[in-house]
Amino acid sequence: MELDQIDRLIAARKKIGSGATARQLREAAGFTQADLAAELGITASAVSRMESGLRMPRPATLIRWADALQRMEERLQSSIGSVA
Repeated sequence: MELDQIDRLIAARKKIGSGATARQLREAAGFTQADLAAELGITASAVSRMESGLRMPRPATLIRWADALQRMEERLQSSIGSVA
């Protein structure tokens, strides 16, 4: 694994935090587990297991998950900004 990949993985772990934190962000952005699963190319039940802490995602999935959460966070911020 190259250094930039390791850096992205560390950043992804920080972004996701606990699965519960990731779930709260997903829900606040209006996404379902099925929506996130489609983004990640995995099943909704796999998302459920990751959010509940029963399963740790593979490194590549973790990075995609953090990227998806970033997009969700941006969408949430833009929707809040449009209301203000």
